[in-house]
Amino acid sequence: MCVLGSRNQYCVNEEIKHEAKSKGATLDNLCRDACKHHRCSFRDNKNISRAFVSLKERNPVYDIEDAIEVAKKHEACTYYMNRKIAESASFFLSPYNYIIDPQIRSALNIKLADSIIVFDEAHNIEDVAREAGSFDTKPPIFMTILGHLKALETAHEGRVIDDTRRVIFFVGRMYDWIKDIIASMVGRRVPFESKPFLQGGAFLEMNRADPRKQIAYTGEEVVQQWKHFGVDEAAYVAFSTSLGRIFAFVEELVERANQHGRDPPSTQNEERRDVQYARNHGLPTATIELLSRLLYISGNIVGSSGHFTADYRIAVCLDDDKENNTRSSAPKRSRNSNG
Repeated sequence: MCVLGSRNQYCVNEEIKHEAKSKGATLDNLCRDACKHHRCSFRDNKNISRAFVSLKERNPVYDIEDAIEVAKKHEACTYYMNRKIAESASFFLSPYNYIIDPQIRSALNIKLADSIIVFDEAHNIEDVAREAGSFDTKPPIFMTILGHLKALETAHEGRVIDDTRRVIFFVGRMYDWIKDIIASMVGRRVPFESKPFLQGGAFLEMNRADPRKQIAYTGEEVVQQWKHFGVDEAAYVAFSTSLGRIFAFVEELVERANQHGRDPPSTQNEERRDVQYARNHGLPTATIELLSRLLYISGNIVGSSGHFTADYRIAVCLDDDKENNTRSSAPKRSRNSNG
């Protein structure tokens, strides 16, 4: 058997846990970067193998606490020990989202074909499924992603220039769309009257003091808006294909960097640091995750011949700190809803 868990649940590196807590950062990303740059002593394959054997000899039926106890004893990474167990296991225990969320399934290499899946007390499975198909973001995040992509283009112009530019176009047009909505919401009491492609939507009443700070669109309305910005199914296919090649290229870079023991850049110049990082390691883990999520959500809305378009609502919210939020999610269906 194998008990699937996250890096956050299984981490035994107190330094990384402290860093995540002190910086308010995501432990998952800190863990990946630490492993990528050989900064985690627990990521030792020999120790992991010894812990793996010890756990199986101790008790083939175990829980998360048992796994952590054995891993600490052997100074091994519990998360990667558990992944080793998963290679030969035939019975798995995991949270719902490990099965429902395609990104988590892909990261853990979970194959569902010919499997028997049992959901225990699945009273919240609809919420978990909706969350797996949702995406929260802010405009500065798009700026960060575009910066990392441009650094990749600069560092490896001869290898990925066409693919990088296609991805930059797609992400950039998404960013332009969000900025246009925000500008219209901020600049006009009756918004969008000068921009027919942004008309429609419904103001949300969650903010009673100023309901105009939040607006939601249906999936069909968003598809029409995206077309105005050059984002259609053909653009999505080009984005998906190019992003796949970029991810494969980044994997090559990371593998090469690991073989040569290259550390992350230390220069204080942000642009130069990004280019140096891109030259050796490609893209930061967080950027890869965000691009993967954007690929999945945009594919559900504008790809797949529109099969899931009607399931989505996109909300744009103006925060007091002026870092505006955008959330794409599938709405709750009423019991009388068809399909």
